[in-house]
Amino acid sequence: MLETNRPEIETTGEGSGSSLNSMETPSGNCTFYIEIRENNIDYVYLRPPSLFNLEGFLSGMQGNVKTDFPFAYESFGIWVSEMSVIS
Repeated sequence: MLETNRPEIETTGEGSGSSLNSMETPSGNCTFYIEIRENNIDYVYLRPPSLFNLEGFLSGMQGNVKTDFPFAYESFGIWVSEMSVIS
């Protein structure tokens, strides 16, 4: 049987609430936060895998030679197009 990981939902009134959850994608962890007010989506925040991967890449490149840059960048699976969801 497939087990699902349901997020904890904080309710603040009828038709209102918020939730923070994450899911594993092929390129890494994707986290999202959503707020519902009066049955309408009020706010959504998405942190795509490339932002997590970029932190690891930047940390891992400290002290390395410049020729390692493209190989390390590709190995972390960073997609600049994913980062455009940041407001």
